[in-house]
Amino acid sequence: IRLWSVSDSSCISVFEGHEASVIRVMFLNRGTSLMSAASSGTMKLWSIKKKECIGTMNHHKDRVWALANGFNEKQLITGGGDSAITVWQDMSDEILEQKKREDEEVLLKEEEMYANERKKNYKSAAVHALELNRPHKLRNILEKMIASKTAEEQINEFVSELEKEQIKKLWEIVRDWNTRGRTCAVAQFMISHLVDNKEYALNSTANVDTIIKPLLAYSERHHRRIEKILQNSYLLDHALACMQK
Repeated sequence: IRLWSVSDSSCISVFEGHEASVIRVMFLNRGTSLMSAASSGTMKLWSIKKKECIGTMNHHKDRVWALANGFNEKQLITGGGDSAITVWQDMSDEILEQKKREDEEVLLKEEEMYANERKKNYKSAAVHALELNRPHKLRNILEKMIASKTAEEQINEFVSELEKEQIKKLWEIVRDWNTRGRTCAVAQFMISHLVDNKEYALNSTANVDTIIKPLLAYSERHHRRIEKILQNSYLLDHALACMQK
């Protein structure tokens, strides 16, 4: 698609993306956008300012012969060789409003997370951290729980609050923690707790390659490293004992 200047007949912009011949083109949004329809039935929405495709629609199963405005600027009517007339509604404002509400919910949960952490209500803070997908913050909170005298009880209360999908998400985060020496301690604690409770087990075979195998591989590395450190400590004890004689 080429956009031409009427005053000097020069090509202003070129829009590439259709894989079939373009049949219809029309301006939308007071001339700020273009809607194009191809013989394949694919329709594309273009931003003239950005000179790029901002939306692709494949509703029609045959070539689109007609493009027309609806009752207002937010409606578009298309007709195709598949004998279908489709009315399209611009939901941009609604999507932006939904995004705004979601952002406000995230901010509210973050405030609740930090408030619960300050009050040492670590269970609720950890649940919020998991919901917000904040692995680093979740690890900090879990480390505080593990350091307490009632670690097992607190961790159990935290995990019991989670839904099935959240349990899987926790397993994935623990798997990632287990790949690093700095975070493997909290990972091993969580693995031990989750494995001991059949209710939190990974029963699906699809989890074998993505979660279980990486956990086993890195856990074996950590255990070998710890065993080597322990053996070296025996040599150090022996050397100190010889020096004291």
